[in-house]
Order: sequence, then structure tokens, then C-alpha cells
Amino acid sequence: FDEMRLSNAKIISSGGAAKSALWRQIQADILGMPVYTTKTKEEACQGAAILAAVGCGLFRNVPEACRAIVRVNDRPTEPVPDNMKIYGERQIVFAELYQRIKDLYPKILS
Repeated sequence: FDEMRLSNAKIISSGGAAKSALWRQIQADILGMPVYTTKTKEEACQGAAILAAVGCGLFRNVPEACRAIVRVNDRPTEPVPDNMKIYGERQIVFAELYQRIKDLYPKILS
């Protein structure tokens, strides 16, 4: 997140994969942050409803609508320090590997 300069105040995982405790744990461990989920079962439908509500003038903008509508579960999936260490070590190897083979990608796509 630091390299992309994104706000990392809170990570909220949504969609089908967010229902998997294993996937949420992997996300938390890789990101080194707690991963929250919403109380909504169908986030895509809720997102469409939020956009419609903004479009109809019920809210001034999407962030305002989200604050009013989206409910986040109180208990996140917490990162496990030992797992974070392993993922951090693997990230270093991945970055090196990518630098070594990135010029091959155009050949794969052609």
C-alpha cells in the first residue's frame, strides 16, 4: 500500500472469496493488517443500490451513502506474525524473479 500511496486505514474483503476464512487469513497475513467483512451477503447488489441511491439524490455522494448503508463486522481476521514473516520472505524472492523474467511476458502474449 505504501508504494501505491493508498489509504490503509481498514481493509474490507467482500464477495464470494471473503466467505472463506482461509482466504481472509491469507489476505491478512500478506497485507499485515486485520481484514474485515461486511454484514451484507450480496455486496454487489448493495453496491448497485448505493449507486442508485446517489443517482436519485438520496445521498450527495458514494462515501456518504456507504457510511449510511454499509455495516462492517466488528471482528476482523487478524494477521499471524509467523505467516507474515513467511510471506514477506517470499515477496522478496518474487520481486527478484519478476525482474529477471519481465522481458519474457511480451513473448508469451504474442
